[in-house]
Amino acid sequence: MSDYKSHKTSHSTDKKFQCQKCDNSYKTLSNLNFHLKSHQKKLPFLCNICGKGFMRKEYLETHTNNHNNIKNFVCSICSKRFSSQKNLDSHFKYHDGSIKREICNICGKSLTTSMNEHLRIHTNLREFECNHCELKFNTKDTLRKHKKIKHKEPS
Repeated sequence: MSDYKSHKTSHSTDKKFQCQKCDNSYKTLSNLNFHLKSHQKKLPFLCNICGKGFMRKEYLETHTNNHNNIKNFVCSICSKRFSSQKNLDSHFKYHDGSIKREICNICGKSLTTSMNEHLRIHTNLREFECNHCELKFNTKDTLRKHKKIKHKEPS
């Protein structure tokens, strides 16, 4: 039964386990625990382009493919290309209907993420503050993108 629950969780979009050190969240506690190792600054695989470290060689390879715009994984339905099998697998869920979509009743956008998170855009509630410049953002993702671009923080 435990294997079945683990397998079922792998298909969920629900990420209940939040990292207390960054904005990342995970589906399982074991994935969060694996991620926490990345905060120990002992990452064995380093990108020779930007210096970002990775726990696994395949993560570095995917990351390097992104830098070099190498997209060897092709969707058999729409021909969109991806830099990793993982990204292709995630994309395929849009085609097979396994990703639940909600329609925003304000702007009509079709969402696969949290409706509550999206509604922040319409209310202009800005509760995520940058620790470098004190600008505020309405979503964690917008804050993360800001830090990556303006303050050169790795994502």
